[in-house]
Amino acid sequence: MEGSIFYKKQDSKENFTKKEPLTKAFSEGKLSDANLPYEIKTDPKLIKECKERKESIKKLNSVYLKIPILTNIEDALEKNLIQTEEIEDFYKSIINLIEKDKDSKRLLLYFPLELIPEMKNEKLKFFSEFYKNNWKDLLKEIDLREDFNIGDVPEKEIRVGGLAKISKAAHLIPFLIEKNIINKNDVFNILENGNEKVLIESTLDTLRILAEKKYLNIEDIKRLENSKNVDIRNTAKMIQHDQTATVKDNNIENVHEKLNIREFFNSMNRELNINEEGMFLTDKLPENRKKWLTGIEKEKIIKKYSEILYIKISKEEYEINTITEDKNLNTENIQAFIKTIETLIIENSNNENYWQSLNKLKKRDDVNIKNSVLNTLNRLNSINITNENYFSKRELDKDKKETEKSVENKIKNILSKIEKDPLLGKIIYPLGILQGSHIKGYGKENSDIDLGVFIKENVNFEKHNDIKNAFSNILKESNIKGSIMEFWLKKENNYLWIQDFDNPDHTLGDSLLTAPITGSWYGDEKSISFLQKELIPKYLYSENKHIFGFNARKIWLKDIEHNLIQYRLMHKGYKENSLEQGGINSKYKEEIDGESMFYDSGFRRSATKIYLEKVFLPQLKK
Repeated sequence: MEGSIFYKKQDSKENFTKKEPLTKAFSEGKLSDANLPYEIKTDPKLIKECKERKESIKKLNSVYLKIPILTNIEDALEKNLIQTEEIEDFYKSIINLIEKDKDSKRLLLYFPLELIPEMKNEKLKFFSEFYKNNWKDLLKEIDLREDFNIGDVPEKEIRVGGLAKISKAAHLIPFLIEKNIINKNDVFNILENGNEKVLIESTLDTLRILAEKKYLNIEDIKRLENSKNVDIRNTAKMIQHDQTATVKDNNIENVHEKLNIREFFNSMNRELNINEEGMFLTDKLPENRKKWLTGIEKEKIIKKYSEILYIKISKEEYEINTITEDKNLNTENIQAFIKTIETLIIENSNNENYWQSLNKLKKRDDVNIKNSVLNTLNRLNSINITNENYFSKRELDKDKKETEKSVENKIKNILSKIEKDPLLGKIIYPLGILQGSHIKGYGKENSDIDLGVFIKENVNFEKHNDIKNAFSNILKESNIKGSIMEFWLKKENNYLWIQDFDNPDHTLGDSLLTAPITGSWYGDEKSISFLQKELIPKYLYSENKHIFGFNARKIWLKDIEHNLIQYRLMHKGYKENSLEQGGINSKYKEEIDGESMFYDSGFRRSATKIYLEKVFLPQLKK
């Protein structure tokens, strides 16, 4: 297949094409458009599953359209926002999906909490009981804690001990008790009869919140004190301390109270400089980690000064136009200011001065400032706040299309240079799979390009370092930020498949990953068709298939969830384009990583929809 089907010029409009992720073809039931063998496209089981998934998505969209975020299902029914029959039908479709495919029950980890009916609701009790039964099973699911927090997983070379683990279903205990889905006896049953250490620890994380909300009484705390488990006894002591401790009132303005505008931003810049210099003085940290940690801290500083700036402007100590026109302010100063304007618009969306300021800032010759304005506009749009005089929906769509075009041009550039490279041109299939933020819905013009490529079968692995260096040079020469992951192919039962390596570095993909079905394909049309027909059937004919001794399909479903819902959508991407809504109202929310978007009502709606649309891998039989 290395001959005539491969195109000769990457910039040829005739040959260069884009193919949407295969998961989209499945969930939309568009099998005829997919590059799949005829026997798969016409498989009755696949057709039926795709149709059922499409119907579930349609029902979910209808429910979302009728029930506003943060509205409980009971309130929605009482206000006649939705009929009982429709929500029953939706619940039944979810039950049907999970009962037919037990591996899909992780959907319930993300299911909107306000759409879970209380147990006392007799007509909808069937779903409450279904949720509770499956929640008990999900308690046994153990994940890395940071997957559901901010994704701070240290590199192997700097780890001390193992990575923290979690039963995330246990962290839903306070919400489920509030819904009367479970009660405190269910909690004590886990603590007193459970034998899984991670599950007990995860349940203990919730107890301070339960005590704060009066779900635990004096007798319950004494019961904890008398436990044989030292961790349970220690948690009881913390609860007793909580009940006698006084909470300090932190005044965010404090030392910045008397600063003029120039002094205020100078103070902010000093903190930014200390952060930048301090992180890079830290010994024994990989450069990528230093950069990431510095970025996290920078975001905190920008947020802090944005909140102080909001107070100053609200008190009319600082003037909006003065800051807008100040050309001496740096990117981070303006980003804090943009976030402040966003808060002001939420309070008063009719103030033309705020919108004019955003409009002026968007026109600055700084891609980071432009992206910050676009993020603000998207967040405002997510709660239906718009101003057609300055920013129309059409303009936002235009910016999105321009970003997509920019991404496509960068990929064309990379593939063109690969083709012309004396080493790579002979051993790389003329196509790439786009991954990262651009396929998760929050990619910007300056976001990294994360591309997967395929190394032809029978290439000697000793060339790996040369290949890696060649890719690095191409990105550098093209002035493109990003990374290239290599998928090395091999012949297996007369088909091509992805090689696995014992000690892979970060540039090597393997058969554990699902990029071929979740990523968008770019490149030569015939080459894409050939490789998809070779590789995709392996993901579908997964019965009795194991990878490194583990059930292949479970690994792949988890990888899709991990890539499209957790990293970095939950950690960062969601709140870039959507306003935070809901979450945890507790002094002790840090015990269950309460700053994570996992608990945000808007995120949970998005995650549930993504799960239905994309965490979908039918299992066929030959």
